[in-house]
Amino acid sequence: MVPRQADHPASKQSISRSSTPRGALPAPSLHPTPKKKYCGIAMDGYDLKTGVVKPGQTLTQLLNPHGISKTYIFKAAKTAETVFDVRRIKAGNSYALIYDPDNNDRIKYFIYYPSLENYVVFALDTPIQVYKGRKKVEIKTRTICGTITSNLWNSATQSGMTQDLIYAMGDIFASTVDFRHFHKGDQFMVTFEERFIQGKCIGTGNIKAVRLTCCNQTFQAFAFEDNGVTGFYDEEGNSLEKSFLKCPLKYSRISSKFSNRRLHPIKQKYISHPGIDYAAPRGTPVRSLGDGIITFMGYSKSAGNYIKVRHAGFGTSEYMHLSKFYARLQKNQKVKKGQVIGYVGSTGYATGPHLDLRFKKNGRYVDYSKMDLPTGNALEKSNKEDFLRQVAMIKEVWDHETRISLNLPEQEINLETEMQPIVITTN
Repeated sequence: MVPRQADHPASKQSISRSSTPRGALPAPSLHPTPKKKYCGIAMDGYDLKTGVVKPGQTLTQLLNPHGISKTYIFKAAKTAETVFDVRRIKAGNSYALIYDPDNNDRIKYFIYYPSLENYVVFALDTPIQVYKGRKKVEIKTRTICGTITSNLWNSATQSGMTQDLIYAMGDIFASTVDFRHFHKGDQFMVTFEERFIQGKCIGTGNIKAVRLTCCNQTFQAFAFEDNGVTGFYDEEGNSLEKSFLKCPLKYSRISSKFSNRRLHPIKQKYISHPGIDYAAPRGTPVRSLGDGIITFMGYSKSAGNYIKVRHAGFGTSEYMHLSKFYARLQKNQKVKKGQVIGYVGSTGYATGPHLDLRFKKNGRYVDYSKMDLPTGNALEKSNKEDFLRQVAMIKEVWDHETRISLNLPEQEINLETEMQPIVITTN
């Protein structure tokens, strides 16, 4: 995320210095006014200018117009080598100049922001010093809920969820929920972290919990750290992690189901279709359903570009009509669950871009959408009490949210229009 100058504490063009009339004594104070600081630098006697790096600007182009010689800038860049590579200064990122107005506006410090949280300080003195710093980040927890009126993506976006949050939610339920089955009237509720610097939100953090209501079924996921690893569990502490994904594509629709007798769109005759067709835009990443080894990568007249992955002790997955394979992928290579192996296309016998997924178990093709996928482990008893305590706290927030929703005027709960999201924020 590129920091906006208006959101940055350095957006003020100058910091005025307090002054006392000549010959007058300052008024006594039991609570002295704290000295102003910027990135840990005392600002007494100094002023501040900020800016945004323009395309093509380098450290030399940023400092030379302010009277700093190219020789000195070169020394600063050499000094910074073990701390920060000045060639990584990027257009769009913020910087600040701290200068001394009583000394011909001489630049004392140059501060560059690689991100909203991190900064690099160039103390332009003798000797030159370069060091890194990090702004204090405050974490707040926020809960958003909404009702689907068109599809989950649009409704979640309208409720205030970012693209990253929606993708993360999809990853949490990748092995348990098929997101293509969500319809108008289904509901979602997400509790997640937001990150703040000096009162300004700089982005979202981790998801803490999710509840989805789809087709009269409720799916819940609660984050919990176990032995240094954060996983997601149901209300009872059973892992939602499965050995295989529910779907090889993040967002798609089924255009043709597994069938023993289907009219082939090109051959125009009824033949078996032992797979599932997922319609998706060309170039959509295709993920391996589970851990395995690539046993085939190649081309055939009917399947086009396709890959076979053998999953030890479970079966073999096949991915057909790919536009291309993932770079540097090779036969006999190991792949992990969720790893991108190719991209949706229409090679071979295909009337449009889609993925034909097939799964062979014990020598015969089976309907992958109806398979029982292996589940992960439940939490140990030693962690169960802490987990249930966290679940109770989140559900209390959710229950409060539900009461608010139920108390809305009847016309505001009309599913024909988007329900206004209810937002609850806690520290």
